[in-house]
Amino acid sequence: EQRVRQYLHFCREERPFGVQLFGSEPATMAKAARIVAAYQPDFIDLNFGCPAKKVVKTGAGAALLSNPDRLQAIAEAVVDAVSIPVTGKIRSRWKIPNRKTLTGQVDEMMIEIAQRLENSGIRAVTVHAVASGTTQLRSDQSKETHGQKIPYPNNVRWAAIAKIKKAIRIPVIGNGGIWNANDAKRMLDETGCDAVMVARGARGNPWIFSQISHLLCTGHHLPPPTWEERKKVILTHLALTLDFYGESQGIRVFRRHLPFYLKGLPRSTNLRSKTGQLNDVTTLLKEIEEYFDALEQEQ
Repeated sequence: EQRVRQYLHFCREERPFGVQLFGSEPATMAKAARIVAAYQPDFIDLNFGCPAKKVVKTGAGAALLSNPDRLQAIAEAVVDAVSIPVTGKIRSRWKIPNRKTLTGQVDEMMIEIAQRLENSGIRAVTVHAVASGTTQLRSDQSKETHGQKIPYPNNVRWAAIAKIKKAIRIPVIGNGGIWNANDAKRMLDETGCDAVMVARGARGNPWIFSQISHLLCTGHHLPPPTWEERKKVILTHLALTLDFYGESQGIRVFRRHLPFYLKGLPRSTNLRSKTGQLNDVTTLLKEIEEYFDALEQEQ
């Protein structure tokens, strides 16, 4: 129960706040949804798209895309179990067992699944437009984002979002391949989806949300964050992490985030190597502050 409370902790400033669940048994999922609902989130999201082996081998996550009947039963059970809105997340394609390649028929199956979710009372569907089971990256294509070279997967398929949007009446949220504000606008324009979901594009780049919002509202781009703004956000992230987890665990958790903030920044390799194993908060703070102070002085 303590771990559940930690997972479900949120601040009122974070609303609307949702909790995502995955599982393979309708009754168990309904019970989990009732437990979660007691913490008063704004909605519950059902993850039918997770490709992680430890999830798929239990019959949950993306494995349910190969079992539409069970997927629908789970959706119906959760919708009936709680009074708050329930949403669902799927992938645009999934490598069906015993098939060596993905085929066009899979697109039609995902449309059927989206329709089943709508008929089950699901209030919105997120479509992750990257096919699971196809993780190859094209080495000749990358995207420059905030000084970072981001691999551009050859399996991002936004057209599938547009197909599903046309097939159902509930809101469709597009996901996959959004690394900056331009990507978000292009997805909305090309697919007609109702909203976009940012995932890895936000790692080390929390400004992406205000940048997207500003572009969509004004048609103009926000300037990139200054060195001082970057430092302030990193240190705030560190402080919040330490407050939430405690110093010992918190510094280990934060060390996983710091490289994403630093990736692509001038002469950050040395700082990453220095801080990679640090367990002393005072030293970590000193290294971060000195690095960004030096960048400011160079301007």
